[in-house]
Amino acid sequence: TCWFCLANPPLKKAVIAEVNQFHSRDNISKPVVMRFDQITQLINKQGMKTQPYSYPAEMSFSDDELTRQKRSKWLSKRDAKFNRIYPISSESYINQYLYGDGLAEEVIELMKEQLEAAPDSAWRSRGAYYNALNRYIVFGSTPNALLPFGLKQCGSNYLHIEEPGEDNVKRDRGGACNRKRRRKK
Repeated sequence: TCWFCLANPPLKKAVIAEVNQFHSRDNISKPVVMRFDQITQLINKQGMKTQPYSYPAEMSFSDDELTRQKRSKWLSKRDAKFNRIYPISSESYINQYLYGDGLAEEVIELMKEQLEAAPDSAWRSRGAYYNALNRYIVFGSTPNALLPFGLKQCGSNYLHIEEPGEDNVKRDRGGACNRKRRRKK
């Protein structure tokens, strides 16, 4: 398990979140706030080590590179998500969300504004805002954290295996010798 940690030295607290959520289809949870001494105890108890973690390469790509790779739809999806959370993405709002009283009032107000401005395309639940904000925070506070990486293999029609072999060759529904094929009589 890999963990993300963001420290706030003046408060002697940090937030931690599991980075492996990035590859799942689940919503990203809000990072957990812990005091420095609690984190030290957790590290000592579980024998955790620091190690590098590789985010998807696309997070570091420029818009031009994503367009060149025929991922311009990703950019429009990313921009739409980021525009929705932009008003609450500043450092002060993020600190309020993580270490303070939260952003419930701000999110409700943001929902109302966006529903009035564009009722057909606005998010209708606070959870959508929190999910996008959590993803934004945990994966570097960069708009590219909102890219739809779940679509990376979509439409590739390719069997993703580590090593090809006889037991894992992709076949159609007919089987190896086409014995399961449906026929019209």
